[in-house]
Amino acid sequence: MSADSAETKPVPLPANFRPPLMFGDALVAFPSWGTLITWPDGTFVSGAPEDTDAYRKTALDYGYDTDTLALCRDHELLHVALCHWLGVPSPAMDALRLRADLVGVEIRILEEAAVLAVQRFARAMGAEIIDAMAKNA
Repeated sequence: MSADSAETKPVPLPANFRPPLMFGDALVAFPSWGTLITWPDGTFVSGAPEDTDAYRKTALDYGYDTDTLALCRDHELLHVALCHWLGVPSPAMDALRLRADLVGVEIRILEEAAVLAVQRFARAMGAEIIDAMAKNA
């Protein structure tokens, strides 16, 4: 049997695999360790769950039980998705990727509160944020 005619078997994907999603020019990928957001200019922001009691408490308080990875993935995704939906760049992501505060800390605090509010609402409604975004992408 030649290499050209050999059967290939699909490689099973990990249970927590999620395909990348695009919001404007931001590509949001979900590696096994968290979230990686990249832009065409080569800048990026990565996020991983924090191994702290405070982060675990946030996961519990926002409806994620002990799933800090899901909390992290949803959170970073929502920064770019929510701002893309509003037609504005993410002040928090821009501050991280460009190492510059373009709008001031007050706006970034409002963005953070909005992202957390959407997370809490989605979890209370039983919605899986990444799955919902993928269906509507």
